[in-house]
Amino acid sequence: TEDAVSEGYEFELMANPSDNLRIAINASRVEAIRDNVPGQSFLDVSAFVDNAIMNTPVGEMPVWWSASPGVRTNIYPTYRGDYLKLLALNGQLQPEVREWRANVVTNYSFTDGRFKGLGIGGALRWEDKGAVDYLPTQEDPTLPDITNPVFDDGYETFDLWFSYGRPLNDSIDWRIQLNIYNVFGENELVPLSTDPFGNPNRFRIREGSSWRIANTFSF
Repeated sequence: TEDAVSEGYEFELMANPSDNLRIAINASRVEAIRDNVPGQSFLDVSAFVDNAIMNTPVGEMPVWWSASPGVRTNIYPTYRGDYLKLLALNGQLQPEVREWRANVVTNYSFTDGRFKGLGIGGALRWEDKGAVDYLPTQEDPTLPDITNPVFDDGYETFDLWFSYGRPLNDSIDWRIQLNIYNVFGENELVPLSTDPFGNPNRFRIREGSSWRIANTFSF
């Protein structure tokens, strides 16, 4: 379990400069704090295990049948780094939560003339930088320095759409729309964590440009 507290505010503006043009703008700022992670009972067990492995002969136990060094230096450091980072971030602002986000959406509909029924629109989605990991402290390389996060570059995403609609008869209207998402984007690897030197070592795939066509019949 954990306690999560978020505070922030949001701005939103909607305008119709003309009968055909619509514009919507919104932006938000948020600060998030996580505390009591992962709960007192789990912390008590983790502290007991951590003390046993780090300060008693338990840490010298071999890993399965291997003759390599015991769990203290073989497999435990991987877990312990995440455990110490969790403790260090308790009650702190979470830099991986993007502080600012903003969106601009616009659409123009042709209501007369040769382009009557045609619509065109676009959107810009912007996300602030977010922390993907933390460099270790100089005193203890196993302990993350929460004052020295490694940030990504943030994201800008552009979307476009084109639509056309017309009545088919007195009771049925037809509309077709093409949406193109992340117009200028390409499939890319997005870092999820880094090594102690700040080099990315785990990634996810951020999808590039994609599209969808939808037909709608209204009765």
